[in-house]
Amino acid sequence: MRYIIAKVQELFHAHPKVIPPPAKARFTSFGEHSLEFDVFTYVDASSFDDFQEVAEDLNLRVMDIVREAGTDFAVPERKLHIDRAREPDEDAARAAEEQVAQWREKNELPLPHPSQGQIGEISNTLEYPPEGAAGKE
Repeated sequence: MRYIIAKVQELFHAHPKVIPPPAKARFTSFGEHSLEFDVFTYVDASSFDDFQEVAEDLNLRVMDIVREAGTDFAVPERKLHIDRAREPDEDAARAAEEQVAQWREKNELPLPHPSQGQIGEISNTLEYPPEGAAGKE
């Protein structure tokens, strides 16, 4: 969870359409079958359509971060069925744990806030719209 929260906060500081303060990601509670975290940010958008495009991009990137950590989202289920569920990616989970351990060893864990140096290194470094988007040259 530390890896996911740190990477989501990094995403917010790196994304050119996010207004960083008061952008945040916080582990908020233990659900019945899940760990819950909230994300909040303002985006630089001149219309509701622009806002939705940026929000969608952020949501998809958060999904990528969760999967990079070797886990996935809890999906509520009301009936029992047998399915071949996607197995957790042990290599990705181990890599995420190693990244958090490295941050801790160097006193660079970006929680609860990344340092100004960390923010400076990642500020405005993401490509937006992302590669492969229609109309992108």
